[in-house]
Amino acid sequence: MIHLYYGDDTEKLELYVRANAPSGNRTVYDYTEYAPMKLLGLIKDGTLYKDILFVDTVVILFPESALHQKYHADIADWIYKCNMQSNVYVATHSEHILSSLEALIAADELPKEDLNVYCLDGDTAIRCGPEMLITSEFMAVCPICGSKRCPKAGDSSLECANSYDTGQPGGIYQ
Repeated sequence: MIHLYYGDDTEKLELYVRANAPSGNRTVYDYTEYAPMKLLGLIKDGTLYKDILFVDTVVILFPESALHQKYHADIADWIYKCNMQSNVYVATHSEHILSSLEALIAADELPKEDLNVYCLDGDTAIRCGPEMLITSEFMAVCPICGSKRCPKAGDSSLECANSYDTGQPGGIYQ
């Protein structure tokens, strides 16, 4: 299971992840301390996969730190592979990591029930459906048409209306 905490406030994200991850047999990776290309090298050569074989919980703090966004999909793939061995708790500012994980869901590689996304809104972490894209302003939008007014933006079980019109039945902005 992947528990991804997404937002702009670094301190609060780290607090939420550390507070919610079980404390037993766990490994914590704080990538703000790694050189970006060293991190990518450790992922690509398989070193980081071996590190998680015998732990129940993996905590990953800001894996995107100082790493160009074109490599964020590699980070998401590593998070996905960690998920096969352990419960994973991630704090991130990266929309690219979030959208890469959502692409794995769309490709049927990652079951959508294996991804819990929480976005920070002030002092609370709000659970967002794994099918919702989250913008930097913490606005839920439809993953199909991109509209905040679409009914699917507020409830992932509803159909996409493929419209930006106001007053759509079921939409959160009526």
